[in-house]
Amino acid sequence: MSIFALLNHLHILLAALSALGLLLRGYFRIVRNQPLLNPMLKIGPHVIDTLLIFSGIALWLLLGYSLLSWLGLKVLLVLVYPALAVVAFQIRPNRPRLGAALFIVAILVFAAIIGLAVHKPL
Repeated sequence: MSIFALLNHLHILLAALSALGLLLRGYFRIVRNQPLLNPMLKIGPHVIDTLLIFSGIALWLLLGYSLLSWLGLKVLLVLVYPALAVVAFQIRPNRPRLGAALFIVAILVFAAIIGLAVHKPL
C-alpha cells in the first residue's frame, strides 16, 4: 500500500473519530448537561484533532495542492469548528440556547469540511 493510501485512510479514520468525539461531548454537555469527567472525552478529542491536522498537512505536502483552492477553505473551517465547539461547551451553563446553537453550527461546519473533502469543488 502506498504512503498516500495509508495517510488518506488514517486521515479519514481520524475525521470519523473527531466527529464521534464532537457528538459525544455535545451529548453530555448540551443534552445531558453533565461535566466531562472521563479523560477520554476531555483530552481524547484534542489529541485526535491534532493528529487529524497533522495527517491533513502531510497529505497536503504529498499532493501539493494550493491553499488558494478548496483546501484553503477546508483549513479555515478546520480551525473554526473546534473553536465553536469549545465556546459552545464553555458557555452552556450560562446561556443554554446559545450553547446549543453554537454546537449545531459546529456540526454544520464539520459537515461542510466533509463536503469539501469529498467533492473538492474549487
